[in-house]
Amino acid sequence: MISKWFYTGDDSGTGIYRIEIEENKISSIPQDDFVKGIRIPFRLESNPDLREKKTYITPLFFYANIKYAGESKLLGIAEACPVFEPTRNAFFDIPLSIDKVEFIEGMRQGKEIKFVLDVDGMFSVGGPGYSQTSLFSTSVFTKHLSLVFSLPKSVWEENILPNLGIDALNSITIRIPPGLRKPLGSVLRELTDAVKAIEKATSESDFETVVGKARIAVESLLNQFSLTLPQRPDGKTDTGFKAKAEAMRDQLLTPVLGKTHAEHVTSVMISLWSPFSGATHPGPLKFDRAYARFSIHQAAALLSIVSEALAATG
Repeated sequence: MISKWFYTGDDSGTGIYRIEIEENKISSIPQDDFVKGIRIPFRLESNPDLREKKTYITPLFFYANIKYAGESKLLGIAEACPVFEPTRNAFFDIPLSIDKVEFIEGMRQGKEIKFVLDVDGMFSVGGPGYSQTSLFSTSVFTKHLSLVFSLPKSVWEENILPNLGIDALNSITIRIPPGLRKPLGSVLRELTDAVKAIEKATSESDFETVVGKARIAVESLLNQFSLTLPQRPDGKTDTGFKAKAEAMRDQLLTPVLGKTHAEHVTSVMISLWSPFSGATHPGPLKFDRAYARFSIHQAAALLSIVSEALAATG
């Protein structure tokens, strides 16, 4: 629960009304063919001391906009929300376009979201001899406040994203055992670079760069281990990708995953190598955002299962 007062001064003085928001009740705007975005319910609580002094302050309406904390990019502006009763439940509807959601996803990187909600309220005030339901007031004034709040990862991914029609933006978390984070640091760095690259990618060459980074991550994964590699017909050691993948299968994965699962993981790795390599060796292959995202997910999945298999060996 987050709450903050509108004060008679800027951020001090006498409290007028307190606005309260429960983060877990934030959801998407109910299904609408024209507007998609976030619905933020809020509750108002008046200051009882003012009522005792026969000072009647009535909220007329509120206007809000929301920003990603730490960023200057405006994410959306709520429609004016008329409120005529202090105890009435109300809400802000924050429209979000696809590009703004993708901006949030890029900044969020699978974590919770921190927002700044700026709210401007208009109030009417009456003194002795007036009542809260009077048609006239002595004055009308506006007040501003900013609320900083974190939207839980589960609320964003379960209550909001699906109804925005972009379920594919849900994040997937992979687990890297603590003892392997340093040995696999170079692989993690390549994947991190790939994620950063796709956040800013706009052209085919940008997406090609992302796929190339995913390829390097997979190759780097194999290069972390001391594998006994087979000999080629000319007597030299076979250092090709397929030879390394099969050596990892037999020497590291099979003892932990079993023959069938180890073969499946290795076959996926080998089958991805050729199209991923196309990003490093230009040819007829074309690259787009969907395939670039796919390449990151596949490289991350391979890293996850290999690292967990290694952790199981002690």
